[in-house]
Amino acid sequence: MKCPKCESVNPETSHFCADCGTQLILPDKSPLTKTVLSEKQTRPAAVGNILKGKYRIIEELGKGGMGVVFKAEDIKLRRTVALKFLPPDLTRNTSAKDRFIQEAQAASALDHNNICTVHEIDETDEGQLFIVMSFYEGKTLKSGIENGPLPIDRVVDIALQVARGLAKAHEHGIVHRDIKPSNIMLTEDGVAKVVDFGLAKLAGQTQLTKTATTMGTISYISPEQARGGKVDHRTDIWAFGVTLYEMITGQLPFRGEYEPAVIHAILNDQPKPIRNLRADVPTELEKIVELAMNKEAGKRPQQVHEIVGALGLLEKKIESGRLIPAAQELAQRHRRKKYRLIGLAILAISLALAAIFLWQRSRSRQAEGVMARLRPAAEARLYDDVAEIMGASGLRLGDIRDEKLSQMVSGSLSIESLPPKAEIAYARVRSKPEMSLGISSGAGRTPLRGFPLVAGEYQITLALANMNSLKFLVEVKPGEALQVHRTLVKTSRDLTGMVMVDKGMSQNNVEIPAFFIDQHEITNEEYFQFVSSGGYREKGFWTNPIIINGLPISWEQAMKSLVDKTAIPGPRYWSEGKYPDAKKDHPVVGISWYEAMAYARWAGKELPTWDEWWLAALGGTGRTFPWGDDVKSSSQRANFGLKGTQPAESYPLGVSPFGGYDMAGSVREWLRDSRSTAGLRTVVGGSWADSSYMFEASHAEFFGADSASDYIGFRCVKSASSNRDK
Repeated sequence: MKCPKCESVNPETSHFCADCGTQLILPDKSPLTKTVLSEKQTRPAAVGNILKGKYRIIEELGKGGMGVVFKAEDIKLRRTVALKFLPPDLTRNTSAKDRFIQEAQAASALDHNNICTVHEIDETDEGQLFIVMSFYEGKTLKSGIENGPLPIDRVVDIALQVARGLAKAHEHGIVHRDIKPSNIMLTEDGVAKVVDFGLAKLAGQTQLTKTATTMGTISYISPEQARGGKVDHRTDIWAFGVTLYEMITGQLPFRGEYEPAVIHAILNDQPKPIRNLRADVPTELEKIVELAMNKEAGKRPQQVHEIVGALGLLEKKIESGRLIPAAQELAQRHRRKKYRLIGLAILAISLALAAIFLWQRSRSRQAEGVMARLRPAAEARLYDDVAEIMGASGLRLGDIRDEKLSQMVSGSLSIESLPPKAEIAYARVRSKPEMSLGISSGAGRTPLRGFPLVAGEYQITLALANMNSLKFLVEVKPGEALQVHRTLVKTSRDLTGMVMVDKGMSQNNVEIPAFFIDQHEITNEEYFQFVSSGGYREKGFWTNPIIINGLPISWEQAMKSLVDKTAIPGPRYWSEGKYPDAKKDHPVVGISWYEAMAYARWAGKELPTWDEWWLAALGGTGRTFPWGDDVKSSSQRANFGLKGTQPAESYPLGVSPFGGYDMAGSVREWLRDSRSTAGLRTVVGGSWADSSYMFEASHAEFFGADSASDYIGFRCVKSASSNRDK
């Protein structure tokens, strides 16, 4: 395969040019050609034009996904009609034309008062297809409900008309597939007309090629449409239910800020009960909506005729004045139950009082036995045993009446977060039979004040909408009140996967401003984004003078040295421009300091300084490791001991105070500044190839900036001040 830039010949399977690093275009990824049509072919219908010698264009009424609609005069029959055209950019699309013709064929087969009448289909001299339909003075249902819910009698009237129209269509094997308020016209005479069968599919007809997007408007599509499954008339029943819900409540049952959120809600969430949004809704109407919007198509009404019958009975109740709102009907049911329950309640109370007396006596005896086992464990400071005894017995810290014993086995935790109201979960770190996390429990939301916990180590998780979740470790000591403050990071493209390190003091007592740091070391997959986007081809990312083997060289020369096993620019341990199989989430290794710096600039970040890295790793405390001073558990908390690289965040019990994973072990990390007097670059943190003592600052090592090893990687930082207004 010839490189389009330098014209070097490369193997057919190559992704990048071996000489210049340019990404190659594979045969199955060739650019698409673009067809340009003449202006005559794409010119739309204009106001005042007369089409086919009989239709004079009056004005444009609106546009939709499958057409543009004009108001026109039928000169020969002296009537006003609506003409629907394919939009100009789709006139050359055979599939769209086929669907347009299908719409006309489907709609023209129907003759019903609640379905828009189709008179004919034709084509302009320029090749634009159009459908001639009846024109109705009035407005769409969508505009009718923009100001809020409709009166119940009007809701039932419109719903019954729409249901009758759909029933007629379904009888002819026609599925609309796009029922929504904007496709329902309300004439000045109060008649509802179902329009736009642009997505209709005749049952048994050869299926046409689908468009690249799911058909139907997102808020009204059924679960089976959202999943791309088979669609039949029950999809119309679902959309009818959504439309009915909107008419009653004035709001959509499934909402979200973006399309994936709406689809998730349709597939997984239940809408708010209608009675909670509107007290005067009849029980029968609420039931119709609930059945129509069942997520399982087999549990919805199987024919629209069932809905027509139910709505017809409801309409008669309204006309006769016998309508009872759902809230009132529930109140009547509650009153009838009330008297039956009073007698049972008296009996239940008597039995409960007797049971409470017996339970309290039994509980007291049980507590005495638990205390007898708890005290020796507390005196021996075996806090895991204390937690196990209390968990097995169901005893809570509040049940311990002996204040001295309570002080011996427990402390309290207070947590503040910025912003507040973050959900808090905690899980105990158990040391036996082997180190592991216990079951996670909720502790409410921040701020948390004086939350009692059995002494020991806990993993804390803070979660808040639109914020990166945060995990960190705390140690609760007996008789002490621990106070913790953490700042959450807003979810955004430039801060994905980063945590906040609050302002603190360096090891030399110099104040370090707050900054963001990557939760984990840069992975192969993340580094591949840099490579594939041209990171090695863009000179602007490589601003540092480059020295290879002790000699300064040009950037162009360097790009021929910083290559993988197949001479393609990239990490030394990659091959053919790609990382090793099954290692996409491992930290990237085999990269020099120059490459780490270039990646950071590409990402809009920096490498950390010595002071920043150690503040993030140890939290400004005097501890030995990110998790504390326990060296015995280091092999369970960090990747030390000749295991090779492991997936990022594989050691959650070694997380740093601010939520940074793998700062001890895994791979040594390049720093932006250096402590070397010989012009070498600093790496810190120890690696998988080291013993745990190599984490300590006194064992930081120095390498040439061009060095690349299978145990050196990096992570990035970003100034908090530059993101303060984002």
